[in-house]
Amino acid sequence: MPQDAEVPVAPVEPVRRMLHGAERIDEYGWMRRPDDPRLAAYLRAERRLYDVATGHLERLRTDLFDEVESRIPPTESSVSWRRGDCFYYTRTVTGSDYEQFLSSRNKDDAGTVLLDGADFADTSGYVEIGVRSVSPDGRFLAYSVDTTGDEVYALRYRDLATMRDLPDAAPRSYYTGAWSADSRTFFYTVHDDLYRPFQVWRHTLGSPADTLVFQEDDARFDVAVRESRSGRYVFVEAASRETAETWLVSAVDAAAHPRSWCGRASGESSTASTTAGRPTGCT
Repeated sequence: MPQDAEVPVAPVEPVRRMLHGAERIDEYGWMRRPDDPRLAAYLRAERRLYDVATGHLERLRTDLFDEVESRIPPTESSVSWRRGDCFYYTRTVTGSDYEQFLSSRNKDDAGTVLLDGADFADTSGYVEIGVRSVSPDGRFLAYSVDTTGDEVYALRYRDLATMRDLPDAAPRSYYTGAWSADSRTFFYTVHDDLYRPFQVWRHTLGSPADTLVFQEDDARFDVAVRESRSGRYVFVEAASRETAETWLVSAVDAAAHPRSWCGRASGESSTASTTAGRPTGCT
């Protein structure tokens, strides 16, 4: 590193936090606020330092990038999968940094773009698609987008007949989800302040309010939700490093309460809760 390189120093503002019953002092907690102008200024200073320290590698970086890019097809499509009467696949196109999601009645025909990541790109340039799930009847697309990189996804629903988004939305969600059998209700996960997915919520299209279906209170467990291959059930899964449990919700009766399938596979019992109380035993 050049001797005259200016090393940025981040301001220290101690913040006391309680985590698992223990007090922790976070000296840089202010960096959690992305709208704080000091954060952008500090990151720019760090970038300038990086550019100075690695300037002698610029030619090597360029050569490596060009070599990798030359081996990647400018337009590439994924293997398609079938749901109902349609085939679905993703595609990267020349000149775009973002992936497209398409459908086609015939897998050999040109598809229709259902979702294009480029439509959500702002000045930051960051776009990450979380949920991308077509309803069983093929009419609706549930999708979620993160444009900041903090894994907080805004969940929306698109009417594929008109290609317009419905007014229904959830501003904070995680990236797992599942449809009910009648294509009217969608289950999705939400994370807590520490970004641990811990809740499953249920949204019925057109409804002004969502319903809490499941909550995992044990901080060792992450929660995910998905559909069964048969389409008969929605699986709510809570898992830690050594323990897992699956809860079943009828996809036909989306308002039904979750039922535990044989309890936890190993480890300690859970402090999980549902809106109907905690079921016990195998279903």
